[in-house]
Amino acid sequence: MSIAATHWAFTLPIPATHKMVLLAYANHADDKGETWPGMDRLVRHTSLSERAIRRSKKWLTKLGLIAPVTTGKRSDTFILSVGMEVSEGFLERQSVREMACESETGDTKTDYWSAETDSQAKKTDCVAPESSRTIKNYQSPPFCSSAEATISTADPDLAPSKTREFKSGAHQLQLTSPDEPSGPSPSRERKPSSRAGACDPEEFDAFWAAYPRKDGKKTARAAFAKARKKVSLERLLAAVKAYPFAEPTARGDFRPMPATWLNGERWEDDIVADALEMIEQERRMGSDGQKAFAAARAKWAADGGSGRMPKREDFEMGVMA
Repeated sequence: MSIAATHWAFTLPIPATHKMVLLAYANHADDKGETWPGMDRLVRHTSLSERAIRRSKKWLTKLGLIAPVTTGKRSDTFILSVGMEVSEGFLERQSVREMACESETGDTKTDYWSAETDSQAKKTDCVAPESSRTIKNYQSPPFCSSAEATISTADPDLAPSKTREFKSGAHQLQLTSPDEPSGPSPSRERKPSSRAGACDPEEFDAFWAAYPRKDGKKTARAAFAKARKKVSLERLLAAVKAYPFAEPTARGDFRPMPATWLNGERWEDDIVADALEMIEQERRMGSDGQKAFAAARAKWAADGGSGRMPKREDFEMGVMA
């Protein structure tokens, strides 16, 4: 079963981090597809942090690729869904649902997949349907009851002091333009605003050039000004570069709007921290070290995962023999 499970895991079109964890589970599966490697062994075999492994376990469980077994087994026993196929379109829809849930609740820190009771799953408007693959109290991922409405306020015809209503489903938003003076003051020239909340135009231009989606520039500018009070420009640009944005498809662009990404403080996501850590590690490895690591990892996988799994730190400059 271990060889068949490993081959199955290799063929799935899932992100690299999650695939590495799934391969580690598959490599330890018995004839029934059950697997129970401990956290220390998973860390050694994947070279990932415990935090990244726990997150991948939740992600794999959510998709049904693995499922916890709690009847008369160890608490860390899982069963593999060997033979289950996952399409790229399905992964894309799951990503959109997660993004919509975050937009509805306004809480990007909530971990929807670690809920242990029905009451925890009801903290949001997302409805968790009964799972078709349930083992004891395992819960399937939540699906949002309504989609996020994108409302653009960039209307050049919006007159001062005029209030407009925008409605989308159950949501209603009132936008009131502030009163402006009846005419320019003859005693002074109009200067760029220095009030609190104004952002440096050059800094925003740098962020705008780096962010892959070019929509909602006006709202993005306001969100950027708020974000700069919490984080440095260097950190923002590094997070944008490291963030795993999905590529647009014929069905649409599902990448978050710049303002949504900033207001959600997505630079604090664990996946960004892991990506930045990997970028720094690859910098220390150099191009030769990266090639050597890739070749060693491929050989280790071709040999059935026998022996010690090559780690990135083994190929950093000054470490390689």
